Amino acid sequence: MRTTGPGLIWDNVPNTNILVACHLGPTTLEQERRYLDYIRSLSDIPQMRFVIYIDGPATTPRFNRRIGQLVRGQEGWQAALMSPSLALRFVVTAVALVNRRIRFFTPEQQADMIEYFRCTVEEADALIRLLEALRSRA
Repeated sequence: MRTTGPGLIWDNVPNTNILVACHLGPTTLEQERRYLDYIRSLSDIPQMRFVIYIDGPATTPRFNRRIGQLVRGQEGWQAALMSPSLALRFVVTAVALVNRRIRFFTPEQQADMIEYFRCTVEEADALIRLLEALRSRA
């Protein structure tokens, strides 16, 4: 499990092109840098799928811009942002009007997220297990 502290935890779903990241509290600049470096290392994978779970303070605009710069041009990449936050839902839904590769889901909409990613049964099971394991570290 890749971890940079309680604020940001991430790992790949085994044997897939799915990365799960959990923002479970405030992140430091060092945590953000390490995560951005990891995302950069994935640039050669054409069909990457990202699950970003946020339960706590939203990521900073600066961090969001840097993520946006990294994913620009990655047409095959998809992102599912998951959070209980209604405010975050509003923001991501507005962004999704322009960028069809990102969608918002509540934690109760896991099945919809799995469908959005077109996961196999094996991928879905592994994704849910990893997401639950990361979320439990809060």
